[in-house]
Parts: sequence; C-alpha cells; structure tokens
Amino acid sequence: MGFLTISSSDAAPRPSSDEPIRIVVMGNSLGHMVSPPGGPRAHRTYARWLPLVLAEEGTRAEVVNLSVGASVITDQTRVIEQAVFREAPDVLIINYGICECFSGFFPRWLHRWMHHWRRSRGAVRARFDDRLREPAWHRFSKMMRLVDRGTGERWSWVSPARFQREMTQILRSVALAQSPLVLVLDVPPTHGAIGWLHAGLERRRVLINEAGRAAVSEAAGTNKGSGHGTGGVQARWVQTASLADPDTVLIGDDGIHYTAAGHELVARELARLIRGWMAAPQGGGGD
Repeated sequence: MGFLTISSSDAAPRPSSDEPIRIVVMGNSLGHMVSPPGGPRAHRTYARWLPLVLAEEGTRAEVVNLSVGASVITDQTRVIEQAVFREAPDVLIINYGICECFSGFFPRWLHRWMHHWRRSRGAVRARFDDRLREPAWHRFSKMMRLVDRGTGERWSWVSPARFQREMTQILRSVALAQSPLVLVLDVPPTHGAIGWLHAGLERRRVLINEAGRAAVSEAAGTNKGSGHGTGGVQARWVQTASLADPDTVLIGDDGIHYTAAGHELVARELARLIRGWMAAPQGGGGD
C-alpha cells in the first residue's frame, strides 16, 4: 500500500497576519523541565519562551505543551495523532530521543519509580523504600553500568532503526493531516552522572540523532534514493547542540535537561525557523 503524497500546493494555508499561529510541542521532559529544577518563575521552558520571542517581531502565537516525562516515541504516536487533529497546529515541534537512548538493562518501571511523583508514602511504604528499594537501586546502578559498557549501543529502550521508522511514519501522517511545519529537535550531548550510569548513552545518542535526521530528510523529500519522500512536508531538523556559545551553558548539571538560558536559546532558534517559514512564498520552506 503506497503513501499519499501531499504536494506543496495542497498544503494547508499559513495563518494570516491577524491571527495567532498555533504551535504544539510533543516530547519528553526536555520540553517541560528546566535544570536545575525549583528555580525562579522566570526560568521558562522553550515552549513558554516561544510566544514571547515571536511577539518581539509582531508575531502572535498560542503554544500548547504536551511533553510527558520519560516518554519514548513508540508510546506517543497515538498521542501525537490525537494532538494534531484536536489542536490543528500550524507548527508541530517534536522532541524525542533521549529516553530512547537509555540502557535496555534499565527497566522503565524502575525509572518511573525513581523519578516520578508518587501519590502516597505511608509508614509501611517509607520503611520498604528506605530499607529495600533505595539500596537495591544503588546496587542495580553499578551492575547496569557494567552491563552497558559490555553491550554498548546494541541494547536500548528503542533502537535507532525503530526510532527512524516511527519518526518517518509520524511525519508522513502529519503530511496527510496537512499540518504545514514540523520542527524535530536533536538530542543534545549529555554529561555527568547520567553518562556514567548509562555507559553507552553518548554513542546511542549519536545513532538516534542520525536516525532522526534521516527520517526528516526522507519526509522532506530530499532523500531521493528512498523512493518514499512525501515532498509536501515542511520538516526541519533542529540541531540545538550548536546553539550554545562560550557564555551560555546549554545543558544543566543533571546532564540532560536545558538550563534556563538554554531554553531561551532553543526558543529563539525555533522562532527564527518559524518566521522564515512564514515569510517564504507558499510552497517554500524558509531557512
């Protein structure tokens, strides 16, 4: 069964200058956490920065941030589909990849237990956590590092090949829904304790980025050898790792999440791409 090709002339029209553009952000905790957590209210995520930055040059925007911590792209395809049809965005921002790089030896239920809020912590639960789970976690993390060093990039939550297939399908489906511009963010370099814990994380990050970039290239119709380019998708790969300057720390001490300044840099790059898309002739992509 073939895929319907959306030509540039069939794409949904861009919003007029007198109405706000609709932006939806989908992704993991990189889209809704600022490192370090618990900072002042002015420490905004890039989703909160975006309407402010766009307004600096007179562009009104409404941003809906649907990022979910610890989510991976294989779980979110249905959620993205619902968001695209419900919100009818002019711009869709996709920010997955870091959790996909985690070691396959690290079960997702354990990640949720360690990092997510828990509804109750009664006396029995607290005693169990303190005496059994916490010590077990520390022993497990040492074991995981040894296993991950041995398996390298071969064992992760989602393989690069699966990530590319899922991303390609999402971009093709968005084309059918006629959502004009899709911005796919890369996974920035990691550092610190997270790299020690997941010894193969950085290598898997490189492979996931290669897979994501290939999916965007194919969806944009530039991968001529594949035979499956959709042509009409205005898809752009956003390389956030290159945005930092010597005076700006992009990634915080946790080794994964953007700092407050990093979020602003990301928002300004996204705003630049959005303005370029809006200014280009209908059917053009902008820079």
